[in-house]
Amino acid sequence: MLSCYPLREHSERELIVSEPKMKVFTLRIDEGMYNELEKWADQDMRSVNSLMLVILRRALDARRAVSASGEGAEKNQEPQLVAA
Repeated sequence: MLSCYPLREHSERELIVSEPKMKVFTLRIDEGMYNELEKWADQDMRSVNSLMLVILRRALDARRAVSASGEGAEKNQEPQLVAA
């Protein structure tokens, strides 16, 4: 049960429940690519969905950093992603 107390008093499970509402959509993906993502997710002890969220967040952060710095804006360069 969620309450109005500060987040530090909530359990980790309650913090997960209180995440922003997620958009549900269908993604068509090449089977080979999915298999690679599945292996990566297993290595990181994550679900494929969780791994894809991490990848997308990193890509958006990199894009914002490039946009904020002005680098690559004139050349239409894509940000470089680095696997952790």
